[in-house]
Amino acid sequence: MALTRFVVDAADVARVPELTSACPSPVGLLITGGDPITLLAAYGPDWPGSWGLWMTTSAAYPPQLLARDVKTLSHLMSLDHLVVADERGHAATVASAAVVRAMLDGGPVTMATEVATLSEATNYPAPPRPIRVWHEELMTLVSGPDVLSIAYQGPTQSGYESLS
Repeated sequence: MALTRFVVDAADVARVPELTSACPSPVGLLITGGDPITLLAAYGPDWPGSWGLWMTTSAAYPPQLLARDVKTLSHLMSLDHLVVADERGHAATVASAAVVRAMLDGGPVTMATEVATLSEATNYPAPPRPIRVWHEELMTLVSGPDVLSIAYQGPTQSGYESLS
């Protein structure tokens, strides 16, 4: 298992397939300078292959809204990976990833974390295919028992790979 993070400015999102053609697959996009969901909804449906996305939650953009937006986007383009960070710190990042993961599973969600309290919350229809939700821990990505460690890092591209 591997995942490549590719940093792209909003002005270049239309060129992502060309810019990432040499990247190992799958590619997760970290879009700067614009709204990633809106930009990917506009351009992503025409892209071949499957994609990932790096997103940040906050008090103003809570994980429930991210789950809604990612679910909607997944019906427009092939989306297999989501890496969640939270601007409030590590504990909030872990909690936000847990909320997003639960909200993308397709059933009612009841849970209380430091970032959200949900009671029978739903997010229908579920994504058409499973989306793997990761969170960052130092130089690794974590999703349940799976861990990807950083293999290389550059200004626009970083690679994460499984140790096993």
